[in-house]
Amino acid sequence: MPTDELITIRPFEPGDEQVCKWLFVKGIEYVRWPTFKQVLKSYTALAVDTLVLLILLIWPNLLMFILPFVCLLLLALWLLIKREVYEYCQHSIDSDLANIQQFYMNTKDRRSHYWVAILNNSSRTIDGLRSGDIVGMIALEYKDNDNGELRRMSVHPQLRRLRVGMKLIGVLLDWAKAKGYKRIYLQTTIMQKPAIAMYRNAGFKYCQNGSRYDWKSNIAFFMFEKTIE
Repeated sequence: MPTDELITIRPFEPGDEQVCKWLFVKGIEYVRWPTFKQVLKSYTALAVDTLVLLILLIWPNLLMFILPFVCLLLLALWLLIKREVYEYCQHSIDSDLANIQQFYMNTKDRRSHYWVAILNNSSRTIDGLRSGDIVGMIALEYKDNDNGELRRMSVHPQLRRLRVGMKLIGVLLDWAKAKGYKRIYLQTTIMQKPAIAMYRNAGFKYCQNGSRYDWKSNIAFFMFEKTIE
């Protein structure tokens, strides 16, 4: 089914806030496993070299004690990632998502905005979802000099890969053009590869100025931008 028939996009309403928070958390939780694999991959060579050295230097029978230790390290890494994701979600919920109406819809300049995607009546079977449910969202925060940041993009897990995100981006870009924006940028991470592909397809280009590498987490943060014409 074409995306235009599957969903309708409308401006945020105050009654949408709890569902939007849920969608945001589900979207961020999605990156926990890719993050774990990325960090693990980065340190695998070092871990293997260390393990081989330990086996060579100490009695091989002690391997039975080393393996549980490695498992504990992996568990600790997973719990650390879960905690960081939770803290990021909580920080976001306590900041702009604490009052979406005030932060995005009621600004003095009226140049920030928030949209939600609503599921239409459909013959398509989508477990647990009904017509009228919120299945996606996106926000635009005005910064300065006709620049804005695309934020809070999230799509319900059951509707991913159905171009819901592309339709949300299209609505945002049309609105930004009508409001006189000159540039839209966004930030994402290396783990969110499907999202990066979507942004590229929407015309966003990688921006080196603004991208960074976090040595502590071993994660690359990317910035993409699009000129509004």
